Amino acid sequence: MEILLTYFNLRSIISFMSYCAILGKKKMRGNNVSHANNKTKRDFLGNIHVLTTKNPLIGKFRLKVSAHGMRTIEKKGGIINFLITSKKRNLTEECQRYKKRIIKSMEKAEQKASASTSS
Repeated sequence: MEILLTYFNLRSIISFMSYCAILGKKKMRGNNVSHANNKTKRDFLGNIHVLTTKNPLIGKFRLKVSAHGMRTIEKKGGIINFLITSKKRNLTEECQRYKKRIIKSMEKAEQKASASTSS
């Protein structure tokens, strides 16, 4: 029974690495090469983490991001600034949806602020 649990746990870890939502990195295929030069197929999985962000405008959202993607986000000044400043064609579909939600919520916040100042 323990062997089956270990097998299914391993399968869930392997299926977790789908792609980086920021950079689009996917798993790579290659060979294990032994000292005797025997080649067996294997997968090279990326260093993917789940990035959970809470924002007062849009709430909580999650992205699967590689370590390199996290460095890119930090360089741009956070996930919100990264999504807003990036071009639509450079973002994955998931990030494009989040960008649209962020822009809509920012517009609503601006409308509320302008309505409250003019009253």
